[in-house]
Parts: sequence; C-alpha cells; structure tokens
Amino acid sequence: LNIMSEPPFKKAKTASAFKKTKKQHDRRAKGGVPQANPFVEWLQKTTVGEVCDDRKVVLLKSTDTINDGMKTLGRFKILSAPVIDSVTNELQGFVDVKDMGSCAVNIYIDGKVRLTPTNQGKKVSELVMVRMVAPYSDAVFRSLSKSFLDTPVGDILDLSANDPSCSVAALAPVFQCIGLFQKGINRVTVLGPDGKAMNVLSQSDIIRILVGRLSEFPQLFNKTLNELGLSRKRNLVKIRQTEPAIKALALIVEHKISGVAVIDDEGMLVGNFSASDLKGNGIADYGVGSHPFLSLQKPVMEFLQQGGMSMFPVGTCQSDQPFHYILLKLMALRLHRLWVVTPEKKPIGVITLTDVMQALIREKQEERKD
Repeated sequence: LNIMSEPPFKKAKTASAFKKTKKQHDRRAKGGVPQANPFVEWLQKTTVGEVCDDRKVVLLKSTDTINDGMKTLGRFKILSAPVIDSVTNELQGFVDVKDMGSCAVNIYIDGKVRLTPTNQGKKVSELVMVRMVAPYSDAVFRSLSKSFLDTPVGDILDLSANDPSCSVAALAPVFQCIGLFQKGINRVTVLGPDGKAMNVLSQSDIIRILVGRLSEFPQLFNKTLNELGLSRKRNLVKIRQTEPAIKALALIVEHKISGVAVIDDEGMLVGNFSASDLKGNGIADYGVGSHPFLSLQKPVMEFLQQGGMSMFPVGTCQSDQPFHYILLKLMALRLHRLWVVTPEKKPIGVITLTDVMQALIREKQEERKD
C-alpha cells in the first residue's frame, strides 16, 4: 500500500473565479446578448487542478492481491484505486470493485479469472444459477475462493470492461472531465506538468462541487428531475430478496451497471445491491479454510444484512423533487445512485452519478440551441 503524502495542488480560491464569471455573465445580459448557462461557463473556465482536493492518493501495487485491495478500499471508503507496477512504479490503470466482482463471478462459473471461450458471450446470470444446481465440491469451492482472494489486482484491470482508465491534464477545464463522466467513466487520473499522475478526480467530487455552489446557480439547481429529464422510466434490473447474492453480482457484470434493485414479493424496493457490497460484507476478512462463495450463495437480503445494511443505505427520490435535493442526498449519504420510486415504494427509475453528468451536458446543449 502506498499513500501519496504530498498533495500536488493547492486548493484554489475559487470564490473569485465564480464572482468574475457572474460579472461577465451579467454584463452580457445587460448588453442584450443571449445569456449562457453561468454554471457551465464556470466549468469550462475552471481547471481540474483548481478543484482537486488536498488529498492523500491511495495506490495499490500490481502484485497486491484482491484480498489486500478490498481491505484497502474498505479502510479508506473508496471504490477504486490507481494501480502502479510493483517494479517500475509506473501507472498501469485503475482497479475497482466492479473488476473484483467480475473476477468473482468468472471464478465461480469457470474457476478462472476470465471465462472460457465456451461461456464467453453467454448470460452470466444464467451460468451462475447452473453452477448452483451442479456445484463444485466443498474442497474445490474453498480452493477457488482462495484463488480469487489471492489474484493480483494487476491481473484484473478493467476486467468489467465498464470503466476504462482515462487521464486529464491538471490545466484542462473541469467540463472536459464531465464529458468523460457522462459516458460512464467514474474517475480520471489528473496529470501534472511532467505527465505523471498527481491526483484523482471522480464523479463524486463533481457532486461535491455542485453542492458547494447550489445558492449561486439557482436557475439550474432548482429545476425538478422532470425538467432535467432525469426521471424518465427505464427498464430496471431487479432481483427478488430471496434470490442468491451471486446472481445479483452476475446481473451487475452482465448489464455493465453499478447496482440492482432488491424487491420483495409485492415489487416494493427493500434494498440495493452493488459491487461495493463486496468490500462491506467482510469477504476479505474470512479466516483460513473459509470461502467468500459460501456467503455469496446466500439470499441477497441475508447477504446485505450480514454486511450491515446501514453501511449502505437505500436512497430513494421522486420525480417532482428538485435537482438540489438529489445532489444533497447523494453527497450526504455517500451514494452513487438514487432509486426513483412511486408513493408505494415501487422502483420505476434510477438516477446515477453518470445521469447527473449527462444532465449537465444537456444543459450545455440547450444553451447552444438558445
């Protein structure tokens, strides 16, 4: 485990930058020129280096195991970490909980980090259920569990094929990052003038920035989810609370999503399962002779309760609520998604951090139309 002790950038005094942006916007408005979106304008003029926190960047070595990686992610309450070569210290990419989840599903099905050619392209949610019907012997299961936990993180970089590593210069505009985040990329490496990795900026950091500016841009943040197009219904991936946790994990891998809704027999939302529940469930804390796959075969609700559901609260919202309420809830509860529910608590949609980024992009597009 390596921790970058010296923060590369000092936290910028962005208040003056906001005031300047607002004055420029006001002058254009008085001159009769169509008003641009002031928040988007600020995102385009503010650099990534200015908004990066003074933080200690947690690094994993390529030879660190999944077991070590999960413990580290859990200790620092993060979902991913940069991976450096254990010999050269060169950045290799990122590893996140979805990569670890993909590895667990593949080993559960085929006993290997990557699926065999025979099973590639098939629905892994169906393959794990086949494996539950015709399981390995307990001795083999324990051996595979050890193999999973001992797998080097360098072997599973972007195994989920869902969140490739990207980098931006510290002098790049923040809006460039949002352009990447709206495509589903969760975080980017920030490069210093020498081209070396100096910091990390994530979707959650953008939420923090948004919350810090709620009162300055009411024309954006007071809009409702309906007005921003965030409440549209979609085909949700759901799982019943009595189905096994390994199937929930397989659904995440199969659909390349970050979480699934857990429902009861009446279709009401009772829980949320995500790949991050792997690190919160104590899978990396099993003693010698135990295996995580035993836990993953339990009903998903039991699995969540075993890990302490209060650690990962279920966030909900309704379509007529304002954007600022959503942002505050995401930040306060440290969530990556909110389920849009009916008054009867039935899930009809989901708002992810990626959706928030896409809403900001749409604001820019609407600005151009005006």
